[in-house]
Amino acid sequence: MKLTSTYSGILVAYLFCLATRPTHNSAAWRIPIALGLIFAVILGVGILFMPESPRWLLRHDREEEARRALSRVYPSVGEGPNTVEGELREMKAGIIWERQQPKATWSDIFRPHNKTLYRTLLGMSLQSVQQLTGVNGQCASNFRPLIVRLICLPSLLLLRRDHLPQCRD
Repeated sequence: MKLTSTYSGILVAYLFCLATRPTHNSAAWRIPIALGLIFAVILGVGILFMPESPRWLLRHDREEEARRALSRVYPSVGEGPNTVEGELREMKAGIIWERQQPKATWSDIFRPHNKTLYRTLLGMSLQSVQQLTGVNGQCASNFRPLIVRLICLPSLLLLRRDHLPQCRD
């Protein structure tokens, strides 16, 4: 679902850019950016009305508010784990366990104990390489026509040869 939403958003953005393309002034780029800002403002205002996390509420000893927040999502009757009381029990047990653990700090992620430093550097390196190479999807989708024309590999992209621009020899 998330991937469908992402590609739908990219499609809508491309369509707005395509619609403003005939205007040969600054409106060609200002309108798509303004439309993107509209969605950002809607999201920002919507976040103000979101309830607090039930887990956060429990950590701050506000159990009744946590119960109300959970009751919006889970049924309030029954004894199973997928009920309000079942979720509350699991969250309380998790919070109690977390409080018994030694206090962690941000500097702990840079200590070699339990390969924490290795995992941190590995995650940072993978994220950096992903962004620098454009593997995150945008680069590949934006430059696909150019790449296809330069390397002439239509079979990899499952495109018909007659729909491709002329390949360089």
